[in-house]
Amino acid sequence: MKSLSDNEDSYVTPPRKIAKVSNKHRQQKFRDAWLTNEKFKQWLVKVPNDHYKAKCRACNVVMSSELTVIKNHMASKTHLRKALAAQPTISTFMAKTDETVAKANATQALEIKLCDFVAEHNISFTTLTHLTTLLKSAVPDSEIIKNMQLKAMKGTAIIKNVAAAEK
Repeated sequence: MKSLSDNEDSYVTPPRKIAKVSNKHRQQKFRDAWLTNEKFKQWLVKVPNDHYKAKCRACNVVMSSELTVIKNHMASKTHLRKALAAQPTISTFMAKTDETVAKANATQALEIKLCDFVAEHNISFTTLTHLTTLLKSAVPDSEIIKNMQLKAMKGTAIIKNVAAAEK
């Protein structure tokens, strides 16, 4: 057999073809379902004239509307800091006046007294559910009784944690 030299070998073996990887990335459109997602609905909004963009209401940042980009933004330190700062406190929703505090204290005092009565007379705590309903229907004009929410579970907790601690 005849041996091939190095030059002849290059003519026999075809050159290796390198497959090109396409860098084409298909853009995602903004999905309205994201607006109902618990993680996104507080801060994510659509960009009005661009279906391929999303906007963070808290940070005022426009980003591409890809789920990965949105999740990464949600986890970023900037977003977390601004989202917590923009969140209103509970006290802004409930303006506590001296009158509402006094009614709340009176309601708590009534609940404690009823629980003490039930415990002292060895009455079943399940009667508290019916007693509360009875009092609300018998005295409909009382704000204290109207605000009272007392059933067996709460009554038991009051006796264990409040009345027992006082004695």
